Amino acid sequence: MLRILLDRGAVAIPTPSFFLMDFRNVRAGAVDLTIRENLIRFIRAVWEHPKVRRWQLTGDPPDPPEGLDHQQGYRFAVEAPFRAFARQQGKERWGDKTAPYVHHIDEILAIWPDARVINLVRDGRDVGLSVMRLPFGANTPLSAAEDWVAGIEAGLRAEASYPDNVLTVRYEDVVLEPQAQVRRLCAFTTLTFSEDLLDLERTPRNKIDPFQQDFHPNVYSGINARSVGKWRTQMTGRAQAVFAAVAGPQLERLGYDLGATTPAPTRLDYLGYRSIDVIARFRNFVRHRLVTERGHELRYVLRRKFRRLVHSG
Repeated sequence: MLRILLDRGAVAIPTPSFFLMDFRNVRAGAVDLTIRENLIRFIRAVWEHPKVRRWQLTGDPPDPPEGLDHQQGYRFAVEAPFRAFARQQGKERWGDKTAPYVHHIDEILAIWPDARVINLVRDGRDVGLSVMRLPFGANTPLSAAEDWVAGIEAGLRAEASYPDNVLTVRYEDVVLEPQAQVRRLCAFTTLTFSEDLLDLERTPRNKIDPFQQDFHPNVYSGINARSVGKWRTQMTGRAQAVFAAVAGPQLERLGYDLGATTPAPTRLDYLGYRSIDVIARFRNFVRHRLVTERGHELRYVLRRKFRRLVHSG
């Protein structure tokens, strides 16, 4: 919702990029980008990334200027498709909305020190209900709570570390007070506020990735609060208790009501949810990545999973 809303203004925000996660080793020096041939090949690799191909960029990737050092070359390469996308939209400014980047704010601000990061948070139980119906990510209240806590902690740490660059805003506040909150976000990002930004019903339907059209059925219905607090009626008491046991401190820190959390979850609750999640993640991976997406970005997805596994180990 927020991506499409801001894209209605002077900034162009394509569908999620993900490629910054896939090319982190290049930035770290796995490839010497001071060698022009290497830089040209890397620019082409970014341009041909599966996520970038969905942006339907026209023309060839740009030639880099002479004399760039390694970090300048990296920034030029990863910035090139965003700039091209913005030009195709008739805009000069660009942005990105890739949720996992909340775990990489240090890196993003090292590449773009003047970037402005909006850390959009939402009641984790409503997030869980949305995520658990998707063919990727968490499949139980337990794993949804763990993922949500990790994201919340990463975002709040980034805001504490970079108060001039990172702003946290609650989804609930945006949908309940859209004009006031969007004005605040526009001021933070130095964008011009217009009432037209709020008119999501008039947004072209091609703003959502074709593979994910079914995941966001309400985006074009306009800004509304119909999904706020749905956990109260759609999440069982057992699920609410498990979620609160894992994420209670973060929920309270962000001003969310814990609700009724009794009876307390048992070890059997945790074991059952953990088993369900493992089975569902494998099933959904096969169905979504191999069948629906026909494996078109499988190698990148597997690399991300392997890196997370190594990092967690």
